[in-house]
Amino acid sequence: MKRLLILIPIIFLITALTNYAQEKEDYSKYPGYVDFGNLAPLMNKDNITEVNIDGYLLYIESNMSE
Repeated sequence: MKRLLILIPIIFLITALTNYAQEKEDYSKYPGYVDFGNLAPLMNKDNITEVNIDGYLLYIESNMSE
């Protein structure tokens, strides 16, 4: 039981340190990146069309693009 009480905090410490060790990568340079942070001005317009695509259709499309 004492080993378990010592082992659990060590495991949490190791996982926390590995999460901080990862680099923050700039995803904006990858193809297909879309910045959704600048869509607020469009919310006041009347000509907005919302398209909902379910998961199965996205799955079919992802297999076609390979």
